[in-house]
This record gives sequence, structure tokens and C-alpha cells, in this order.
Amino acid sequence: QLFTNSSYQPDWTKKYSDQLMGSLPSDIKIYSAKLDYVHPFKKGLKMEAGLKYSFVNTDNTAGYFILADGVKTVDYEKTNQFTYKENINAAYINFSRTIRKWGFQTGLRVENTIYEGNQFGNPQRTDSSFKRSYTSAFPTAYISYNANEKNQFGLSLGRRINRPDYEDLNPFLFFLDKYTYGSGNPFLKPMFSNVLEGTHTFRQWLTTTINFSQTKDLFNETFEEKGFATIVRQGNYGKMNNANISFNAQLKPAKWWNLMVYTEARYQQFKGILYGEKLDIDATNYLLNLNNQFTFKKGWSAEISGFYRTKGIEGQIEIKSLGQLNEEVKKKEKKKKGTLKLSVRDIF
Repeated sequence: QLFTNSSYQPDWTKKYSDQLMGSLPSDIKIYSAKLDYVHPFKKGLKMEAGLKYSFVNTDNTAGYFILADGVKTVDYEKTNQFTYKENINAAYINFSRTIRKWGFQTGLRVENTIYEGNQFGNPQRTDSSFKRSYTSAFPTAYISYNANEKNQFGLSLGRRINRPDYEDLNPFLFFLDKYTYGSGNPFLKPMFSNVLEGTHTFRQWLTTTINFSQTKDLFNETFEEKGFATIVRQGNYGKMNNANISFNAQLKPAKWWNLMVYTEARYQQFKGILYGEKLDIDATNYLLNLNNQFTFKKGWSAEISGFYRTKGIEGQIEIKSLGQLNEEVKKKEKKKKGTLKLSVRDIF
């Protein structure tokens, strides 16, 4: 990376200019192995079990250099090296059975996670490291009911985990501009969610889903004012309650027209403490997604798709309403076995 920053007087007379060069290689090695076992019993009962082992080793270096009069000098305020190791050992067991119109499934997955990080020092900063180990259990239960050919119902309950990406744990400062930096958070914890979901399918073309989840140790993008700069990083800041209802329909208004419609209403509530300040906000937003596929004679076809989402929130961030419309026209030559396609994404 090479950054040139210039400062000007109000009449656009240049005051000064400086250059910063960055070299940020990242090496990630992932090793995994798993073993699964399935055993059917009598009367439709089936057992599934398995083991999984995974190991991740990442090595990240951020070298920043100030360029002045052709001389390259190390910028120790930004230069750093960070290594991270993560080992996950998991085991699961699952039972399922179908009794007439009813389907039952229950299971348990247990995971043990061990990870450690080492942030190397430099002439201006000492070494620092951390290590953590935790064990988590994830029970699940699912019930389905085929009432008749027109109606099918489902109900599920489970606990889930969402781990941060490896780059989100990297504590380096990434230079975005002179007043904005990106950074990782080596102390970022995974977030855990309890999810309850019910579904109804009508005639295999309309699916209604109602979902409620509560998330603990929620992490999302955060903004911290530090001196004259803003630091953007992932951070844990409390819990989130989420409730939504969605409708997914696959329609065929004509022989040459397939229409897929997805619509959703979502309510979100965020509560917690972020950089010493209380966070307590909630919002409701709506989403509409359409996909039209048209098939004509002589190999012609077309597609019109798009979505619209009303204003919503994600922690500290307020996202304004947004939408997109895409179009595509395609001509297929049967004899020449070729296809000509013209597509436009985000027309407006």
C-alpha cells in the first residue's frame, strides 16, 4: 500500500505532503479432520454421531514505512506482528425418527475451543499475549408435521455460535486515511444465540417463517474516537433481541413467466455498554425481494430482479433505505451451441 497525504491552505496552496508505505502479508493455515457414523435402528429410528478436529495457525505482519526525500524509515507506531493459533475439538450425536405424519429430531453438539495470540513488540512497544479455553454445548430439537398434501408445519429450537473471522482478531491498525483506521480486536469473544423458529408450507409454493432469537456477547462493527482519528473495529457490546416474519412464494403467472417473491418484517433491539456509554436502541425494517424469469420463443429469455430495504440499524450504525434493480436478456443459439447475454446490474 502507498498513501500520499497532502494538506492545503484555504486558497489551495500546499502546506505539506507526506507518504506512508505499508506491507501487510497474512498467512493462514487450516487443518481439519472429521469422522461421521450413521446407524439405522428398527421402526425408523436413526442415530448419527461424529467427531471433528480443526487447527488454525495465522501469522500476520504489518510493516509501515515513512517515505521522505527518498529515505524509508520504519513507523513503529503502526508496525507490528501478530500470531494466532486456534484448536477446536467437537463431538455430536443426533437421533431422528418418523412416525406417520410426524418427524422428530434431537441432538447435542459439544465443542472445546483453545486459542492463543501473541502480539510481538518493537522498540516502542513491549510483547503481549493471551490464551483462553472454553467448552460449549449446543442442543437442538426439531418437529415436523405433514398435515396433508397442502400443509406442512415445522418447529425448531437450538443454540448456535458465531465466531469472529481471523482478520477481526488481528490487532493491527490498518491505514484507511489520515483520520480513519481499521483495526482488529484480539479480545473479541464469540457470540451465542438461542433460536426458536416455526414454519408453514402451503402447496409447496408459499412458505411462512416466524423466527425469534436472543444473542449474547453480540459483536458488530464499532467506531471509537481516539485523539484526532476514528478507529473502526469489531467489538462485543451486549445482547440483541431479534424477531421477524417472512413469506417466500414461488409463482407462475403464465407459462413463460416464473416469479419468486420474498418479503420480510424484522424487529431488532440492541442493549449493552460500548466504550463506556450505554447503548439501548431498537428499530423495525422491511425487505422486499423480487425475481422475474421470462422464457420466450426462438431461444430468447430475460430476467428482472431487485430488492428494496427500508432504513435499519446494526448497533452503532444506521443504514438508510436502499434498493437495486437488475436486468438481463439472453439469446441461445441451438445449432451453434452458443449463448449471447447482456446484463445490467444496479440500473439506477
